[in-house]
Amino acid sequence: SRHFGIYAPAVGTTRLVHWHDVSVPVVCGACASRDVRAVPQWPTGKRAQAFACRECGLLFVHPPALREPLPDFKQQGDKQIRSTKRGAARALVAALDHHFAASHPPAGARVLQFGSGSDAWLNAFQGLGWETWSTEPPGSVALAQHKRLDAMPVEPSFDLVIAYHVLERLARPLDALRQIATALNPGGFCLVSVPRLDTLAVHGQITFCLRPGKHVVAFTEACLRGLAARAGLEVVATLHDLDEAFTPGEPLRLRLLARKATTTVIPATAAEALEPVLEALSALQQQPELESS
Repeated sequence: SRHFGIYAPAVGTTRLVHWHDVSVPVVCGACASRDVRAVPQWPTGKRAQAFACRECGLLFVHPPALREPLPDFKQQGDKQIRSTKRGAARALVAALDHHFAASHPPAGARVLQFGSGSDAWLNAFQGLGWETWSTEPPGSVALAQHKRLDAMPVEPSFDLVIAYHVLERLARPLDALRQIATALNPGGFCLVSVPRLDTLAVHGQITFCLRPGKHVVAFTEACLRGLAARAGLEVVATLHDLDEAFTPGEPLRLRLLARKATTTVIPATAAEALEPVLEALSALQQQPELESS
C-alpha cells in the first residue's frame, strides 16, 4: 500500500508537497506567492503542514481542507476568553461615529454581516435605523430577522460590512477581502475580526491562534493590514477596546476598522512581523507541558 504522507523540500523558492506520488507546488492562499517556507514546529496533525509566506506574512495550513483535528495542546494558565458581543457592538458604533454617522445614519444606510455569527452586531445597527443584511445560510435562526444574501454583491451596495471571525476559516482570505471592498459604497467601512497571531509571543495561546479543525490561516496585524491594502482597503483604526482582554494592550483578537481606499499602500514589514511568533513557538515547544501533550 502507498504511504500517505507529506514533505516539502526546497526547490529554489518553491516548496513541493508530494501526495500519492503527485508533486504540487505550495502556493500562498492569499498573495499566490510560491516563496514560502515550511513551519514544521506548528501543530497541524499528520496529513497537513504549516507554511509561512515570505511575501505577505500569512501562516497557512496546506492542504486547507483539514482531514483530522489538530492536536489540542494545553493552554497555559486558567484564563479564558470572555467577549461581550453586545458591548463590542456598542463600541463599534462609537468608533464608527468618529468617521461615519453610525448612530445617526443617513437614510438608506445598509450594513452587511459577511459569514455566519451572532446577531448582536446587526441587532445593534438595526436599533439605530440601519438596513441590516447577512450572508447567513438559509434556515438560520440566529439572523432570521435580517435580510439575507445568497452571495456577496458584485457592485457597491453597503456602507458597512462586518467580517466577524470568518477570514481565518477561508483558504483564500484575500479574495474575501476583495469581495468586501467591492461590496462597499465609496467611503464605506468594514470591520474585520480575527484571532491575533501576535498574541502567541505574549500568551502562548496556540489553539486560539489556530483552532483545531476550524482555522486554516492565521494573521499577524502586519499581515492583515497588508492584505487589506492589497484588497483596496485602508485601515483607519485598531479597535482593541472591542474585547475584554486579560492583559491590557495585548488582546487575543485583532479587530481592524478599514474603509474603501482610493490608493494602495502595502506595508513592507509583513513577513518580518511573523518572526517573533515563530521564535515564541520554538520556545513553547521546549516547555514540558507542550512536549508531553
